[in-house]
Amino acid sequence: MAFVGWKDEYSVKVTQMDDEHKKLFKGGYTGLAAQQAAHRAFTDKVKEYDARLQAGKLVLLFDVGNFTRTWLAEHIKAMDRQYSEVLAPTAK
Repeated sequence: MAFVGWKDEYSVKVTQMDDEHKKLFKGGYTGLAAQQAAHRAFTDKVKEYDARLQAGKLVLLFDVGNFTRTWLAEHIKAMDRQYSEVLAPTAK
């Protein structure tokens, strides 16, 4: 049984991605907590950029783009590849 159950609030509204995420929850993926923490950290950083912007502070598009590009690339290469063992056996 999964330690954390799937909730609709986790949906990204893309069926294929949601289905894969659900498999991680059901499959007992041991790195799920770290995966969730990494996504929270990403979201927190984006919220920080937004708060700075809303406060009238300087936010360089280059910084936002660089952070996003780097985070996504590194996250996919490192963390997302780790859960392929859970998803690969059920892939079509």
